[in-house]
Amino acid sequence: MPFSERQKKIVKTICEMARPYFEITDDPYPGATQYREGDGGRNSPKIQREANDEIQEFGLEQNREPNGTNLKIDWWDGEESICYELCLGQGQEVYKDLFKAMIMKAEGLIVICREYPDPTEQGYKTILRRLKVIQNTNIWNGKIGVVDLMNPNYTWIDE
Repeated sequence: MPFSERQKKIVKTICEMARPYFEITDDPYPGATQYREGDGGRNSPKIQREANDEIQEFGLEQNREPNGTNLKIDWWDGEESICYELCLGQGQEVYKDLFKAMIMKAEGLIVICREYPDPTEQGYKTILRRLKVIQNTNIWNGKIGVVDLMNPNYTWIDE
């Protein structure tokens, strides 16, 4: 089942906003990206703020804290019960993102990420591989979508 039209529009908006900050360098592997200028310490918060501004029209709740956990979900869509997370690093926090979605009793988690320039922690590829393993267990019955912001797809990983 592909994303709903609303989910596609949200993902497309975030990807189109974030994409200009990156360039595909193909180093150290095909598809790897790097910031065009600066680094993640300076750019990641800026990208997050700009994404917040760009998606206001969708009425998503920003930085939702599930049930007093001190964990924050980047965006919560109460209309469709979907968590959205923007992951611009290697992807180690993806388990925490899934945990937050579980606490929210979300119907789905969409992780928007990039190919990180590290041969062992490859961002999109690593996140997709890790979440496919979880999707194939009975740990969580929700849907999981992993989107490469440089080349967006709009489907759930179990398809």
